[in-house]
Amino acid sequence: MNRSTVLAACICLLFFWVIPFSAPAQSEKEARVRTVVIDAGHGGRDPGCVGLDFKEKDIALSIALKVGQGIQRLFPNVKVIYTRSEDVFVELDRRAEIANENGADLFLSIHCNAIAHHKNSVSGTETFVMGNHVLEENLEVAKRENEAVLFEDGYVKKYDGYNPESPAGHILLSMFQNANIEKSLIFATLVDECLKKRAGRPSRGVMQAGFVVLRKTTMPSALIEVGYLSNPTEEKYLGSEAGQIQLAASIVEAFRQYKTAIEGRSAPNIDRPAPSPTTQQTTAPSNLPVAAQSTDPIVWYVQLASSEIPLSIREGVWLNVPKLISEKVEKHHVYLTGPHEKYESALDGQEYWQRNGFPDALLVPYSNGRRISWEEANRKP
Repeated sequence: MNRSTVLAACICLLFFWVIPFSAPAQSEKEARVRTVVIDAGHGGRDPGCVGLDFKEKDIALSIALKVGQGIQRLFPNVKVIYTRSEDVFVELDRRAEIANENGADLFLSIHCNAIAHHKNSVSGTETFVMGNHVLEENLEVAKRENEAVLFEDGYVKKYDGYNPESPAGHILLSMFQNANIEKSLIFATLVDECLKKRAGRPSRGVMQAGFVVLRKTTMPSALIEVGYLSNPTEEKYLGSEAGQIQLAASIVEAFRQYKTAIEGRSAPNIDRPAPSPTTQQTTAPSNLPVAAQSTDPIVWYVQLASSEIPLSIREGVWLNVPKLISEKVEKHHVYLTGPHEKYESALDGQEYWQRNGFPDALLVPYSNGRRISWEEANRKP
């Protein structure tokens, strides 16, 4: 057998080996996001990262369920499937199988991060898609997450001898990169931007790595590290109900923008400036409702818009806003509606106004008549 014949045979084998892991590409006209699979990392006998007070498996599950609930509120026709909805162990291979078997249009896996205790000042989100290990740091994160295979029976045979401690094993994983890498990067970038702009979280960027949980998915996929349990301050935020709701709402917003873009209704503008709720603080003006100036620990307003020049609020969608309030925050004219005494009610209000003329609507907290930061809000009982 000559060299050209051997080469042709190898190409054929490679084609038939890779093709089962690649879904047929849809045309742009047919592109729909109808089914999403949400994966809460770790679970059961696999705790994932462990902080001083919280475990990764518990935080990931709580956020995953909130993301699913948020998507279903915004898009009742979208089917949401969880790889786990309780504290059980699900094998990494099985998580991808769940997505593939249900013909998912998007797969997102939620995790927490950790680093050596002598570096416990490190914080921030990271969003990964399947790809080559361009940085040693990416490889280390993938190795840590992939160690979950060690909790599975017969993992050596199941993963074709894959060793989570072997750099060569991770290079092999990158060969499973699917044809949806471009859409994966679009979604991952939207997640990164929404976590920065809407949740005010520091970002460590969008990266590529060879996670086992992503390697056999046949749809756009991303793995989201929502923060560091090794950082005591960030662990407190990740473990708080308000922090988890805020993170989940940001991921839901990224999903909304992604679905809108993929289905061709409009393109997402991830560079659009948005006011940061973590830095703006001012005294509430006297025209705020009494509830905002009461002794309640905290109330929430939906901020509809912010502009350096006054906006015309006597026409268009503004006419549908009850209890419209305006105030000056530094150099910006800010327009609000509310208040809401419960965060969940405020979140519903935010989602309503995002669907009804104010796509950039965000939540802002007040306490005793004063606009406060999100960090300050999370510290309150």
